[in-house]
Amino acid sequence: MRTALPNDRRRRTAGDLAASLVVGLLLFGLLLFGLALPARAETHRLAVVASQNIGGAGTTPLRYADADAFKVGEVLVELCGFKREAVRVMPDVARAELLGALAEMARRSRTLSGGSGDQVLLVLFYSGHADREGLMLGRGRVSYEELHAAVELSGAQVQLQIIDACHAGSMTRKKGATAIPSFLTEVDGSLASKGRVVITSSAEDEYSQESDAIGSSYFTHFMVSGLRGAADENGDRRVTLDELYSYLYDETLFHTAGSRAGPQHPEYSFDLSGQGSIVLADLDTASASLVFPSDEGLYTVFDRRNRSFVGELESPPQAVRLAVAPGAYIVQRRGEEDLKSAEVELSNGDQVDVDGLAMVEQEFEDDIAKGLALRWKRRTRVLVRAGAGVHTVPQRALAEAYFPTMPLINVGVGVEWRGHPRTELLVDVAFGQARYQIPSSYYDIQTNETHVDAGVSYRFVEDLSGFRLAIGPRFAMLAYHRQPPGDSLAGFSVGVDGGIGLRFKQRVGVGLDFRAGYLLNNTALEDQSHVHLQALLRLDLAL
Repeated sequence: MRTALPNDRRRRTAGDLAASLVVGLLLFGLLLFGLALPARAETHRLAVVASQNIGGAGTTPLRYADADAFKVGEVLVELCGFKREAVRVMPDVARAELLGALAEMARRSRTLSGGSGDQVLLVLFYSGHADREGLMLGRGRVSYEELHAAVELSGAQVQLQIIDACHAGSMTRKKGATAIPSFLTEVDGSLASKGRVVITSSAEDEYSQESDAIGSSYFTHFMVSGLRGAADENGDRRVTLDELYSYLYDETLFHTAGSRAGPQHPEYSFDLSGQGSIVLADLDTASASLVFPSDEGLYTVFDRRNRSFVGELESPPQAVRLAVAPGAYIVQRRGEEDLKSAEVELSNGDQVDVDGLAMVEQEFEDDIAKGLALRWKRRTRVLVRAGAGVHTVPQRALAEAYFPTMPLINVGVGVEWRGHPRTELLVDVAFGQARYQIPSSYYDIQTNETHVDAGVSYRFVEDLSGFRLAIGPRFAMLAYHRQPPGDSLAGFSVGVDGGIGLRFKQRVGVGLDFRAGYLLNNTALEDQSHVHLQALLRLDLAL
């Protein structure tokens, strides 16, 4: 049995059906409109990363060009939006290989952007030898004109060339590019600018330098550090091309200013149209990161597995985030008077605040030093030493007649080399005086005896977390004088110099030194050769 609906319910049901029909038609219209809209243009990123340690006749082989290329390739994939298959890393590259790789990338670029409306950023990075005319690749070379032409054939909307090589600044003079101290362009979903940018590690008449201490060239080292976050000046977790160049210029110039080869000035040129800022690295895409506080000091991060540099920050004005891959790292903080370090293990997604790490104070010789000049300064220091103790001769008969036990004061200077092994070279002078009686058949003679010795010690030092053990040979000249009767004795002594001590705050130390030597003085009348011993409590200052 069906029950008839009241008239008002029938009217509401009809109204509901009409409303549903209108909504459906609107949704269908919006769908058709969305299908008619053109797809959002996509930005593709391609890179050729090449290196060559050998420059050919008249050049000295480099050590770290290939290592630099691998570091750049990794950071492009980790943080800069490059797919791994879109980055071609080519160590020990030859002319044909480099030009072939650029031709392949040009074909890919044209395919990606042709007809689809997609855009391409093409990066060329090279580390190796060059002169004022072009890249030096072992027995071959590629001129700057060839390099520019190969990159331009790609048709990429933005072409970024980064050259870490001597005299590469002459490349910025080619094809009418304009050299400037700073510049902004944009890659953020789409390319707001089009054209070419060239960054070189040095000016036309300068050398690009690498360092054994950091296992890299200065330029590439700071480029990788910058891309990992050190160059993020405004703290927005993105590193733009302008920020990277400013950081590169300041750090490379500062760390090469005192080098033997002279200061190195990175150069920047562009031939672009449009506006915006090219975002090279997005730190929010990092799988792990370290956050450094605003602080006065130099922070360095090392890969614990191979003890290689990952990045560094010096006196950041604000909190800075350094993006890294998951793994084990050593974080060091170098202040004016101390060096501290901590180890940290990062998993995928971890973000660790460095300020919260339990850092342990350590000796500078355990530091993974950065920079040759800094390494020399840190590993060699001047020592100033003062102490007091006692001098004695263990042969009783000689001690009673000629060489009484007497107090000593001692001063000295030296050089401390904190290498492996750690050593000290010390020059010191000791002075002592004693009053005693010379036995005689008739009566004892009251006399004053003065002792002076000047010596050189070369000691090997074992440092056990601030507690130090030292031992080494010592060569000295000893002199004794008695008044009355006014006789003297002098001779050359060979012996050992050892000690134990503690060092506080890297500069101030206390210790107890023990010395033993043998002075040969055997004459026709009497044998006064003897063993002599010294014990000294000393205070030293490392400058």
